[in-house]
Amino acid sequence: MFKLFKYVKKIWWQFLLVFIFVAVSSYLQLQIPAYMGDISKELSLFNQKIIIDPNIYDVAHQEMMSNIWKLGIEMLLYTVAGLLVSIMVPFFNTLAATTFGREIRKAIFKKTQDLSLDDYNKIGAAGLLTRLTSDTNNVKMLVQMGSRIIIQSPIMIVIAIIQVSDLKASSSYFWLLVIGLLIIGVTMGIIFSKVVPKFTLIQERVDKTTLLFRQDLTGVRVVRAFNQEDRENKYFDEASRNLADTIIETGHTISFLNPSINIVFNVMTVAIYIVAFAVLNGKTLDGLDVFAESVAVSQYVSMIMMSFLMMAMLFFQLPRAQASARRINEVLDMPSSMVSPENPMVPLADHYGHIEFQNVSFQFPDATKPTLIDINFDVKPGQTLAIIGTTGSGKSSIINLIPRFYDVSTGSVIIDGQDVRAYDLLDLRDKVGFVPQTATLFSGTIASNLKFGKPDATEKDMWEALEIAQAADFVKELPLQLEAPVARSGKNFSGGQKQRLAIARALIKKPEIYIFDDSFSALDFKTDIRLRSALKKITSESAVVIVGQRVSSIMDADEILVLDNGAIVGQGTHDELIKTSAVYQEIILSQLDADEIEKTHALRSEIISEGGNA
Repeated sequence: MFKLFKYVKKIWWQFLLVFIFVAVSSYLQLQIPAYMGDISKELSLFNQKIIIDPNIYDVAHQEMMSNIWKLGIEMLLYTVAGLLVSIMVPFFNTLAATTFGREIRKAIFKKTQDLSLDDYNKIGAAGLLTRLTSDTNNVKMLVQMGSRIIIQSPIMIVIAIIQVSDLKASSSYFWLLVIGLLIIGVTMGIIFSKVVPKFTLIQERVDKTTLLFRQDLTGVRVVRAFNQEDRENKYFDEASRNLADTIIETGHTISFLNPSINIVFNVMTVAIYIVAFAVLNGKTLDGLDVFAESVAVSQYVSMIMMSFLMMAMLFFQLPRAQASARRINEVLDMPSSMVSPENPMVPLADHYGHIEFQNVSFQFPDATKPTLIDINFDVKPGQTLAIIGTTGSGKSSIINLIPRFYDVSTGSVIIDGQDVRAYDLLDLRDKVGFVPQTATLFSGTIASNLKFGKPDATEKDMWEALEIAQAADFVKELPLQLEAPVARSGKNFSGGQKQRLAIARALIKKPEIYIFDDSFSALDFKTDIRLRSALKKITSESAVVIVGQRVSSIMDADEILVLDNGAIVGQGTHDELIKTSAVYQEIILSQLDADEIEKTHALRSEIISEGGNA
């Protein structure tokens, strides 16, 4: 928990103001019981005087009212001052706590951007979302409550006890307070020890519920297509019920605290007057002083009770905030497995977009066997490498090693003559234009998504990229064209449109290396061939790596890798692999017959003759 207080440094002055206003407010409030005791004493003194001598009623009444008015005005001034100061407390308190929460969210979000894919998978999207929202809010609420209560309650309790100690019957009242406070302290300690583990369990079950909810939201079409609504409702209901049961159980335990505090202080209030009567019967003190003291002490006890109730509220929040802070620190303290070197290397001058894999093997953490085994290839600027293979053969793993989303287990990935681990991560990834397997667009506009690849892109740059990506036609048909809105994840576009926009986003960057991870799968044959023909215009000086499932998308590559179970089982051009690779032959036969291959070649030749450069 204390680790998170480093985010207070920027806003220390806000918390300082909160502490000052809370301290002043507490002091002003604690002056009221003394004035009430003095007013009670004036009333008792007046009654005693007129009992002794009724003839002085008018003089005594005038003197009493004069004193009461004086005391009342002073008490009113303290009350008004306390009110004005109290108004400032929640203002600065809310400002400080909200800013603190904002700083934590910024830190979590920044950390998620630095996490490697492996680190990200360890926590999961649902866990990160819960930490960013629910966990951060729990910590913020504790700071908001604590910055006020942790100052106000101890001040009020200590000063109230000191004030009681100064009274004539101090020893009786003092020990009464000590016994009551001990009972409350023990009760709070027992309850606190029982609920701390529960709050950790609550946040874990919040993670589970968030995961199921997010999973069903993203997969709602699949759920409905397979009529699995009842099954998913059952799973979510079970997770939600477990969460609710834990919260209810925790609430039942905590619910004993408020009644316990109220009972103890109510008993203490009765005991105050019992002590007062005992003192009067013993005739050790003047009756007027005892009466006034009992009124003042009852007010102090009331204030102490309110302070303990506020501290109880803080104790309710503390276990949950501790659990949340621990979860937040798990993310913030997680050492990234993917960091830039202290002294990054500069690429050699005579290399530009040159990729080499030298004896590369790769195994995911906790996996039982390697995903890639002894991979070797070389892609020079201006060349196109295609990778094809069965599902799970390691195609995507190869391209994830190029921008260093993962690190190799053995061997080296070389870019422009340097191992990728020797580059600064920003410099390395700036060399790459990446089109992922799932076309991901961000909410905003088409222009804002294209500028993801090049923030200073002009309108001319955007239209040029859209033309090459075969997306210009449908964008021109939109009423707002480049400023057309894009929904979250591009839900308002078809699969093929999203793929073409994602390709345009990479093209506008004009990088040294282009990586297409099965990025043409949603395109029809004709659009696919047109797009790849147009790509030749801007990739003549860049290395291109294409992962494909369709033979028609990769058959004109300069070199094709055929993967099977993480190993290269075929390497060469399309014509060479047809003769030498049994796996490649099987893939072709599963997708195209001889007539279809001929038609594909004819269509490609037709498009090239229309103006494309193959």
